[in-house]
Amino acid sequence: MEPTIIINIKNCCGCNLCVLFCSWRRAKYFEPGKAAIQVNKDYKRNRYQIVLDEEKCDRCMLCVAQCPTGTLLKGEK
Repeated sequence: MEPTIIINIKNCCGCNLCVLFCSWRRAKYFEPGKAAIQVNKDYKRNRYQIVLDEEKCDRCMLCVAQCPTGTLLKGEK
């Protein structure tokens, strides 16, 4: 089975740790634009949106390991 990332958006606090650690793994420096995951603020709904680029993501699960709120969880397809 292939690992996948499950997103529980209600828990997201917008800390962007997932974005920073993903960019570090991919580019070896902290650059949010290099990450396979992005966190965006939805001002109309006053919550966050998480966008995962399936083509860039290699399922290393570093974002899951760094998430302090349990927003990102490891699953299997």
